[in-house]
Amino acid sequence: MTSISARPPKEWYAISGIEIDCQCARCGGYMASERCGSCEDGFVDRYEEDPLWYGHELYKCSECDGAGHNQWCGNGADWCEANPMPGRENVRQGEVEWFTVGVPS
Repeated sequence: MTSISARPPKEWYAISGIEIDCQCARCGGYMASERCGSCEDGFVDRYEEDPLWYGHELYKCSECDGAGHNQWCGNGADWCEANPMPGRENVRQGEVEWFTVGVPS
């Protein structure tokens, strides 16, 4: 199974006996990942962003889109742009392709 999206489909987590992995959807390279420097878990306390806000409201981090980490193509932007997999010429550099490994039981 494969899916080009920011995150793997939720229903995949319910399938036993498989692992979920990812690659760059354009060139097939590995995806490097780093914890988001703006949040801890994908959410930011609005008070920390705007001290004039008197409540404490959590909202999705705009830096990582709520993932808690950022990913990019490990091959580098220039190489990725110049070397798309066949049929992936219109896929943007750094988009994530999720896939499953293993046989569901």
